[in-house]
Amino acid sequence: MQTAMKKLEKATVDVMRHPETCAYAGVMVMGRTTIESNIPTACTDGVNEKYGEAFVNKLSLPELRAVKVHETLHKVFKHTVRGLPYWKKNAQLANIAADYVVNDVIQNIKDKAFIKLPEDALYDPQFHEWSVRQVYDFLKKEQQEGGGGSRSKSTLDEHDDEAMQEATPEQLKKLSDEVSQALQEGAMLAGKMGIKLPR
Repeated sequence: MQTAMKKLEKATVDVMRHPETCAYAGVMVMGRTTIESNIPTACTDGVNEKYGEAFVNKLSLPELRAVKVHETLHKVFKHTVRGLPYWKKNAQLANIAADYVVNDVIQNIKDKAFIKLPEDALYDPQFHEWSVRQVYDFLKKEQQEGGGGSRSKSTLDEHDDEAMQEATPEQLKKLSDEVSQALQEGAMLAGKMGIKLPR
């Protein structure tokens, strides 16, 4: 477990220092990050992150950097806060939609040697710069029309929305404000380095 944590810490430091991902550094350090033996992949509740020990150990460093950015982007986009209505309607479809959104950002990072989506990660160029709501509505319509059978139903991670469902409106707003502040500070740093954040 200690080896997995060291590997994850290295990936995290790499991501915080890279010009294309340093803007997310403030959000990246929010909450607690733990390695768990019973987590199949990774998950976030919008604040804290958990990573499966076996999952971390099997990934290459570029893949682990991608997973770290993946979890961070769920926090950046406030998926477990803004997406609560979708998780309550259809958690699996909301998970899939959220993964398509964050993986689009990762796939469009220019330094391909630095970061690489793991095999079978959900990605479709059709959803470039779409929101979770747009992807969710599209996938729901696709399902209703009997399409989408070729799409994978497995996501890169799990999204722990239970804690957010129990949170008060005041707690949700506080979390949202903290994420916005951290991202604003990161965006200023990225701007000085000439990096433009995705929409």
